[in-house]
Amino acid sequence: MSEVIKGSSTRIKFEGVFDWNELYSMITGWVFSKKFDYYERNNVKKAGTYGYERELKAEIERDESGYVKHLLVIHIHAYHIEDIEVSENGHKKKKNRTGMMTIELSPSVELDWQSKWDKKFKKKARDFMHKYIMHGYVQEQLDKIYYEMYKLQTKIKEELKMEAKYSAY
Repeated sequence: MSEVIKGSSTRIKFEGVFDWNELYSMITGWVFSKKFDYYERNNVKKAGTYGYERELKAEIERDESGYVKHLLVIHIHAYHIEDIEVSENGHKKKKNRTGMMTIELSPSVELDWQSKWDKKFKKKARDFMHKYIMHGYVQEQLDKIYYEMYKLQTKIKEELKMEAKYSAY
């Protein structure tokens, strides 16, 4: 059985006008351009008391080697959504949405994802190797997916036209 090491997650809170379809296509475009595999676990639209809600939960993963896999969970929860029409320069009317949104990105690294070290003796050797020999390598891989997560966070903030659109990195 593989071992999953989780990294620090990040959260974006947003309230204002947004285009759900543009945000969704930007995220999936970024995922495929970085050669990740995309698995959508949940994509729900439901009526609420004040407007409607959208919830998207997706997992993206990329094989770094035969032993290490990068994982990133994207969870978007938008609520109090109302459809509006926005005019740009007084000419064109465009349909958008207004509401509140929380976007959470959670990175992790999966070791021995092919379960080659699951036998009794190999499992003990694998645990020893992870703890003492590969500790620096594992942290390096966790840093790689962490910085990729911040690049995605910056892209999302740019798409939402947030003022503080640049991340710490």
